[in-house]
Amino acid sequence: MVVNYQLITTQRGVVVGGAFDTTSTLAIASLAKKTFLEDGVAIGDGTVIDKKVLEVVSEENN
Repeated sequence: MVVNYQLITTQRGVVVGGAFDTTSTLAIASLAKKTFLEDGVAIGDGTVIDKKVLEVVSEENN
């Protein structure tokens, strides 16, 4: 029986890459949920900037 090492390596790479992508996406989502709240934006020290104070700037003004 001949083992195709290239195929095995590719399949392992897909599994490792998929696991890494899933883990990093979940970590980013968790941080985003803690940062962007219903009331505003948490800056990390317990302070929340009220969303009424935040100003939206369009790309045309930059």
